[in-house]
Amino acid sequence: MKIYVYDLPENVVHRREINDRWATIDGIYLAEIEFMEQLLSDWSVRTENPWEGNTGGPYLIMDHVTRYLQQTSPFWNATRGRNHVMFATNDQGVCKLGWAPTELQHSIKLVHYGLAPRRPYVHHTNGAPPGLGALPLPGHRFEGFPDFTSEAILAEQMICYRPEKDVVTPNFISRDWVAPHIYNRTWLVTVLPDGSRVVSRRPDAPERNITFYFTGSNSAGMVQYSHGVRQAILQMFAPGGKHHASGSQPRPDYHVGPATHTGPDDMARSKFCLAPSGYGWGVRLTDAMVTGCVPVIIQDHMYQALWDVLPYEEFSIRISRTDLHRIVEILDLVTPEQLIKLQEGVAKWNSAFHWHEDLGGLAYNYTVMSLKRKVLHLWSEDYRHLRHAHRLRS
Repeated sequence: MKIYVYDLPENVVHRREINDRWATIDGIYLAEIEFMEQLLSDWSVRTENPWEGNTGGPYLIMDHVTRYLQQTSPFWNATRGRNHVMFATNDQGVCKLGWAPTELQHSIKLVHYGLAPRRPYVHHTNGAPPGLGALPLPGHRFEGFPDFTSEAILAEQMICYRPEKDVVTPNFISRDWVAPHIYNRTWLVTVLPDGSRVVSRRPDAPERNITFYFTGSNSAGMVQYSHGVRQAILQMFAPGGKHHASGSQPRPDYHVGPATHTGPDDMARSKFCLAPSGYGWGVRLTDAMVTGCVPVIIQDHMYQALWDVLPYEEFSIRISRTDLHRIVEILDLVTPEQLIKLQEGVAKWNSAFHWHEDLGGLAYNYTVMSLKRKVLHLWSEDYRHLRHAHRLRS
């Protein structure tokens, strides 16, 4: 696979000022910039010959870019953009594209938010929203969850990811999470003669005496925030909840509550860490992996970062919202031997979730690997269409 990177004019992708100052960017959204910086120096993938490129990489303002390339690029028009790549690291990625003109639909999207409900993608040509079909009714849906509003139900029915062509890539985390003086508390990094790195858990790593960890916001009253998961888990451990210290089934070894400033240290002492979504995608899967905590993913209908190239069953546990009220029972059934296996999986694969190449991060490499799979699918689709067209002509 070769990628040609367009050199687009500033009036198409220019970073805008707000009140005479540059718009600030939260660090968690920087995966796009890190990917581009590594791609520009990776001549095993990048090409300066547009005829050689299998995919192209315009990014940022998708509508402006699409229209500009439609008017100026024969390569876009040759495939209607199907072999072009665009990044969308914002909270809900490309969820709104379901309401956009058809020409914005075809390109490959690199996103963090892999929400893909179990219904087919609806093609349309008149700008109308895609048909949603029958939806759950507002009100009670899952044990221990707040009632769902119509807005919350619609939020989880958006098509934000198309697994046959798009890529879910890890979010960016700051160097503080993987700086040697932090990272080496948990991980022992061995550099082999060929320059490759082997990561294993340190024998003298801090004892993991917290069974389960989650602290964070729940945006009370907004069930669409995490699709109710954060609200339900916090309610279980809040005063009046069954697992609170004064509840019917107290679990003092579970650390659940509002956000704190000791998250990285606490996660490094935890066996399991909740990985919910937020207003869109969430950061806690990545946080858990780099701190050596086995992620417990509760995100119905969501494809996780690099799901198609990483063996999630080796390093994570997945629970549906239907079973969230049994989370303590489910985690209690994990044997010490199974936990060790999962922790070994976290040690083996955690570098795939961060972007700092000089610190062993392989997020770029695995993102390119996933992208190659989508290109192969694209080629096979092209071949199938060509054969079908040939049969129609003969």
